Amino acid sequence: MGSVLKEQDSTKVEGLKTELAESAASLQSAHDSNSVLLGKNKDLAAELARLKLENDRLLARCLSAKEKEKEVLVEQEKLVVSSSAKRERADQFQPAPHKVGEDLQRTQDFVLHPHESRFNKGLEQAAFFYGIPLDEGKILRK
Repeated sequence: MGSVLKEQDSTKVEGLKTELAESAASLQSAHDSNSVLLGKNKDLAAELARLKLENDRLLARCLSAKEKEKEVLVEQEKLVVSSSAKRERADQFQPAPHKVGEDLQRTQDFVLHPHESRFNKGLEQAAFFYGIPLDEGKILRK
């Protein structure tokens, strides 16, 4: 009976050793998998940190671009207002074509009419004093 117990104990011991070896192998495999996953996790953490930095840089550039856009829009608005004011001022100093024609006609009437009337008066006096007929020259305009 003692030998049977020894055999059963040795079988149990062998079974436990096998189970222990399998558990150790399983544990080693889990440890290796865990090491691989930890390495990947570190790589992913580094990539995440890099992406966060890049995101922050891009956000800063976007904000800077928006500020520059606002400055450009303000400057453009100033230029538009300035150019429209200059255009209005230039239009103010450039008379309309019909007004120029009217001004020219008034000036012509102002200058020519007195000269014509004085010339005609001189012709009438010459006709009166010297007997020259007025209808021969056809200079008079009445």
